[in-house]
Amino acid sequence: MVDRKAQTVILPIHGFAVPFHINTIKNASKNDEGEYTYIRINFQTPGQLAGKKEDTVGYELPYFFEADFLGVAV
Repeated sequence: MVDRKAQTVILPIHGFAVPFHINTIKNASKNDEGEYTYIRINFQTPGQLAGKKEDTVGYELPYFFEADFLGVAV
């Protein structure tokens, strides 16, 4: 689901609707295989943009790197 006003993508994470701002998304892909659809979303993480050491402060904290979803056509 997309909230255009807030510029967020809302993803189901452990049964909760979790918003992610569009600037945190690095890329996304969708693959159709038979009756299944796979969606993968890769996220920006500290140190990826510029690779500067200052950008990696707090890097030991947990971050989402990617999210994979599987859907079945009904």
